[in-house]
Amino acid sequence: MQMLRNVMYTAVIVVWVLLVTVVLGTTTIVTAFFSQKGNGPHLVARAWARSILWVSRVKVEIKGLDNLPLDAPCILMPIHQS
Repeated sequence: MQMLRNVMYTAVIVVWVLLVTVVLGTTTIVTAFFSQKGNGPHLVARAWARSILWVSRVKVEIKGLDNLPLDAPCILMPIHQS
């Protein structure tokens, strides 16, 4: 029974990712033409990523956000846990 539940949950995730990628991917392309400042596609991409994290039940924890410089670009290198 547990295996069937896992397979069904994985299927839901796959269908969601495909659906939201098609819909928000198209939205991103359209938004790119009409975004004055250029941040429109970025906002749509954030919504896409957050929706996939939500449906996958992934919690994101950020530590040390106060150590980032606010006035300069920086490179973020996450540490992944298995």
